[in-house]
Amino acid sequence: MKLITQNFQTKKLIETITKEAADIKLAVAFWGQGSSEMIKKIKNKKVQFICNLESGATNPYELIKIGKLIGFKKIRSIKNLHAKVYLTNNKMILGSSNFSSNGLSLEGDDANKLIEANLLIEDSNIIKAAHHWFNSLWKSAKKVDVNYCEKHIPKWVSNRKRNPVRKIETNFFKAYENGEYLNEKIYIIVDTIDLTLNEIKIGNKAVAEVKKGDLYYRGKEISYWYDYPNVPRDSVIISYFYEKKGRLYHTKIWKTLAKKYDKKGYQFCFKMSEKTILKNHIDQITAILKQNAEKLHLSDIGLEIKLSSFYEKFRPKE
Repeated sequence: MKLITQNFQTKKLIETITKEAADIKLAVAFWGQGSSEMIKKIKNKKVQFICNLESGATNPYELIKIGKLIGFKKIRSIKNLHAKVYLTNNKMILGSSNFSSNGLSLEGDDANKLIEANLLIEDSNIIKAAHHWFNSLWKSAKKVDVNYCEKHIPKWVSNRKRNPVRKIETNFFKAYENGEYLNEKIYIIVDTIDLTLNEIKIGNKAVAEVKKGDLYYRGKEISYWYDYPNVPRDSVIISYFYEKKGRLYHTKIWKTLAKKYDKKGYQFCFKMSEKTILKNHIDQITAILKQNAEKLHLSDIGLEIKLSSFYEKFRPKE
């Protein structure tokens, strides 16, 4: 038995044990944004999972994506489920982590991470009992389809509006040292290129196609880059624009879409939630950027910095 207290370690361990396993059973109450990306890695395996869709804490859009990946016949829901059990033939992770950005440090639009604790269990008797427990739950759980997911969207939206914002560290460097951004894929991008009116017109049409093609993105603010094929994918982007007059200003916080969404030379992103930890550090990060503008070597093609490199370059000296 092993105790795991770091969220990213739990995520990596779940990826490892599910990659090795042929039979995977997940009884995890709440599923958040980004969970479908992990499910993609095991979509060709024998998978069953039970969630709690009725509570309003599971993202219905994400569940629809997962259903399309593995088939809705492999998904069921129990309204009073609160367990977090990741089960394979010979291993189990049992603890507090939901399949969400808070629980596993998935890159989602709620980046306020919770403190979690989980146990890796390999005792054969406990594993056998866990399979018996899961199978009993499965028989009593409700079958899920697209219509059932869509029915619970209003409750999920209402639940998100009620959630209080947790108190977080407001100093960027202290937050970084405390591990708030540990192993996060976060980049600072300073853009210096204005699009032409025609490029904007084509880009706006491409955005409409993206929203039409994916239910999840219909209600989100989508933006884009043009002719930037190397933009980091599935990453958080702190976006800035640098005018030729020397004015640097922050625009927004974005999450980039996967490469498959590219259209006509455009790369897409959606606006992150205002509750993101990063939002609380933007003023400080912007001030540091302005103060060190000459060191950044801004050019006509802009600048891209990984957050970890930014921290190392500009952290206060001891």
